[in-house]
Amino acid sequence: MFRARRNSDGMVVALKQIRIFDIMDENSREKCLKEIKLVQSLDHPNIIKYLDSFIENNQLHLVFEYAEVRALSLLGCTFHAHNALTPCLRLCLRVVRVVRRRGT
Repeated sequence: MFRARRNSDGMVVALKQIRIFDIMDENSREKCLKEIKLVQSLDHPNIIKYLDSFIENNQLHLVFEYAEVRALSLLGCTFHAHNALTPCLRLCLRVVRVVRRRGT
């Protein structure tokens, strides 16, 4: 996860790069893209917002709103240079799946 600045308006964003072509097979790529569509649909004040995605240099780039590490650590998120926010993102996806199954 990288801190970046969006060219269009100068907004500070979080940028996640995923090497979907180098390290994933076709099924894994499809699953990844389905999960991204799910993340796009999330709209809650306590969930970091997905802003955009694009492919460049055989990497998928995900753009999220930026949040300070201090604020996220209060939620129990742990950070590693190679997979920042992954545990939190997975938790959010699980919650959304449960809510959608229950129809609430």
